[in-house]
Amino acid sequence: MLFSDGTKWTNLDWRYPSHDEEPSRPVVSGRGGGGGGDEWEMSYWVWPLPPEGDMTFVASWPIRKIPEQRAAVDASELRARAEDAEIVWED
Repeated sequence: MLFSDGTKWTNLDWRYPSHDEEPSRPVVSGRGGGGGGDEWEMSYWVWPLPPEGDMTFVASWPIRKIPEQRAAVDASELRARAEDAEIVWED
C-alpha cells in the first residue's frame, strides 16, 4: 500500500508496534472476511488515515506467476467517512 506522501506498508517487512509506542510507519491489521468460489471480501484496519491524494494498492505473487497489479483510489472518501466516526470511549 502506497500513500500519496511516499509512506508505504508492505507485508514483507512489517511488525506490530508495542502498546507504548506510536508506530513510525503505517500499520495494517486484518479484521476478517469470507467468501467462496470467485468472490471473497476481506476487511482491514489501517493506521493512520492516509493523506489526501491517491492510495495505491499493489499486489503480486511471483511463485504463482501472478505479475504485479496496481489499483489507486482517492483517499478523500476514506478521510470523509472517518469524519463520521463516533468516539465510543475516551482513552
